[in-house]
Amino acid sequence: MYNEQNLVAQSSESSTSIINSASNLVLGALNFDYGTYLGADYSEVIHFNYALNTAEQIIINNYLSAKYNIALSSDDIYIQDDPGRGNFDYNVAGIGQAIDGSNHTDSQGTGIVRINNPRALSNNDFLFWGEETRNPTYNFSTNTTNHTEQLNSRWRVRRRGNPGSVDITFDLSSVDLSGKQSCSPLQLIVDNNYDFSSPEAIYDLTIVGSIATATNVRLNQNRYFTLRYVDEIVRDGSSYYNGSGVANAPDNTNACLKFTVKSGAVSNINANIHVRSVEIETGGVLNILNGNLLQVDNEVVVNGTINLLGEAQLIQNHTGTTLNSGGGSLTQPQQGSASFYNYNYWSSPVNVGGIWQVGYLEDAAGVINFSNTLNGDASTSPITLSSKWLYSFNGTTNDYSQWIKISPTTNLLPAQGFTMKGSGATTANQEYIFRGIPNDGDYNHTVTAGNDFLTGNPYPSALDADQFIIDNLPVIDGTLYFWEQFSTNNTHTLADYQGGHAIYNLMGMGMPATADTSGLTSGLGTASLPAPERYIPVGQGFLYLYKIPDL
Repeated sequence: MYNEQNLVAQSSESSTSIINSASNLVLGALNFDYGTYLGADYSEVIHFNYALNTAEQIIINNYLSAKYNIALSSDDIYIQDDPGRGNFDYNVAGIGQAIDGSNHTDSQGTGIVRINNPRALSNNDFLFWGEETRNPTYNFSTNTTNHTEQLNSRWRVRRRGNPGSVDITFDLSSVDLSGKQSCSPLQLIVDNNYDFSSPEAIYDLTIVGSIATATNVRLNQNRYFTLRYVDEIVRDGSSYYNGSGVANAPDNTNACLKFTVKSGAVSNINANIHVRSVEIETGGVLNILNGNLLQVDNEVVVNGTINLLGEAQLIQNHTGTTLNSGGGSLTQPQQGSASFYNYNYWSSPVNVGGIWQVGYLEDAAGVINFSNTLNGDASTSPITLSSKWLYSFNGTTNDYSQWIKISPTTNLLPAQGFTMKGSGATTANQEYIFRGIPNDGDYNHTVTAGNDFLTGNPYPSALDADQFIIDNLPVIDGTLYFWEQFSTNNTHTLADYQGGHAIYNLMGMGMPATADTSGLTSGLGTASLPAPERYIPVGQGFLYLYKIPDL
């Protein structure tokens, strides 16, 4: 009998009289003399229905030694319970083979870890493991060193000899996996460092029911192991973590993972990438370089900046209401005619607080100026545009009086189109910058039957015209109208305008603009732009006719 590791009394019973009895089993009493009791308390009783072999006795002694802090005089193999080694003294278990050839090759003990099938077990080889946490409530939290989701408990290994590789299973019935994506594998990680900052071995687990298994696992001396899964790709400082692309950056195979740009970090993406969601922290910058595609299945949270440079685009695959948010912005440049005589039809790919105002537009120098003069002015910095030519439309065809005058501060909803004339720059095109939270999800507008409505592509990516028509065929006539004011136009006078509408429908053959024949304009001029194609550019506005319902 021990008291705080000190042997205070011992005795033995030499009786070999073991008789069958219908009486209750009394621990600490002779089975033929129930009046003779052990004068001590019990810490633990382990009952077996068979005789333990030598290997099993060694394993049990090491388990009890770790649990109750009792030194062993021999075969003291498991030493990770020492304070200097981290006190891994919970749920200790082991496998091994004694010097006499007896063995125990499959063990789980009282914890969730089971190890079996040692591949190279020989005499005097043992493998023990113990857990650092007592009665844990298992969940995952972020390891900020490598940005993985790691279980909140660890195990540590102690070997004698080399039993070879083993199979390890985890009973997950008590583990909270609610945050793990089904497409992201649960992993066993093994390392010689407590923090698992750079694991020396990673094994994907196979999960059947509540049992997760890794096979052929190598557990070297004094190694730590635990569980983790990868939930996000991170740009932190000058490094990427967890992506499948170059230098661990994201690529188009990472649709299961979130992509986060940490505060102060700059990410320059020169490839097409596909991720589950995006978060840009305050002070973080994500640059999608020219021609590349950022494809996101769910939300984009922008508290820093996303720059879609050149022809780069953002596609979001979800439907329903918007998921995007944040106090930062996405910027997207788009070009229109520079002539201060010529209209462009526009629609913003971003919003600010759920709406858009034309006065939010920028050029490279900053927020654009507006004046009430006839012409814009390209000589100012930023440029100046005329507010006289800002309109929206929800009215009957060719009824010029039903154009709705708007101002630079008029609130426009996503997918609501507007007209605007250029700055008068000497170049053919003027570049504008849209800045705000990217539009996403479904947008609906109320239109009077028989009216034309000026709408546009509301997204920071090309819009599939075929799908737009198909989705709206119950209420529109199936033809989209794109205004082109011809390059020969040099007047603000309606009757002298040169221009017309190009059209696109489900026949798949767009037709370039021809001079307007409504009688409102000159009917002169020739188009210089090609016929519209299936994919409507970012920021492009267009008209459609809302059908009169059949009676």
